[in-house]
Amino acid sequence: MTAVPDIEFRGVTKRYGSVTAVSGIDLAIPPSAFVALLGPSGCGKTTCLRMIGGFEQPSEGAVFIRGRDMAGTPPYRRPVNMVFQQYALFPHLDVEDNIAYGLRQARPRLAPREISLRAGEALAMVRLAGYG
Repeated sequence: MTAVPDIEFRGVTKRYGSVTAVSGIDLAIPPSAFVALLGPSGCGKTTCLRMIGGFEQPSEGAVFIRGRDMAGTPPYRRPVNMVFQQYALFPHLDVEDNIAYGLRQARPRLAPREISLRAGEALAMVRLAGYG
């Protein structure tokens, strides 16, 4: 039996007016795979990520996350996170709270201690321990 892909594009096309940013993409990313999208500037990498995150909707086709069609599902209801190319920090939150934001949205809910521990681990990983 084949596992349900974590992320799947079925015939996904994205147009902005007369410009086609992504054309007819079929993609299945298996569970727990580590994947990189590579290509030149303007080839549609960020557009694909924005469609997975729910910040854009396909003009054609469908995006599935763990077998569930994401059509109409807003970003905050999707079981994914996205780190933007431009800074998108919440100015009213400190560093640790910005890092922990996604963890606080996770379902099932994590304990506050677990969230703090994971945020601290993330800071340590990028050599910023103590800057939370």
